[in-house]
Amino acid sequence: MFCQQANICSCEGLVDTDYKNAIDIYKAPLGQIKHKIKQDFKNEDYLIFTIDKDSANYFHLTFSYAISGKKFTGWVKKANYFGTHLRVYTGTLKLYNKPNSKSVIETKTDSLTNDLLPIIACKDKWVYVNHRTKNELYVGWLQEKDQCANPYTTCN
Repeated sequence: MFCQQANICSCEGLVDTDYKNAIDIYKAPLGQIKHKIKQDFKNEDYLIFTIDKDSANYFHLTFSYAISGKKFTGWVKKANYFGTHLRVYTGTLKLYNKPNSKSVIETKTDSLTNDLLPIIACKDKWVYVNHRTKNELYVGWLQEKDQCANPYTTCN
């Protein structure tokens, strides 16, 4: 499903606002650490990001603090604390089997959530996510218009 070479993309996301540990930013996948960053809980300045490359186990992205705007760029290991929220809370969630709206809808559910949906992959402006609700696991591509990468609002 995902190739070893980095895919070019432009996806936005945020670090889980409950994540308290440092995040290692690497110069290259499997390379040296160039930065360690943490959320600024004291000032409620949370980390948001834009992914511009996606490889099998790493994202290349630019982090920025949502309030101060301070930026850091590099590679990070993929983790469940990198995600997006749903922009809508009513209606039906559609997750596609490919990153385009003409592909097959992999999952349709009315079980919407305000939980963070981990980003597994990025292609163009689409994110491949997983969503667990009522003991069911849903996976698929989420289109840009249904994503919310704002740590302070629901984007509605």
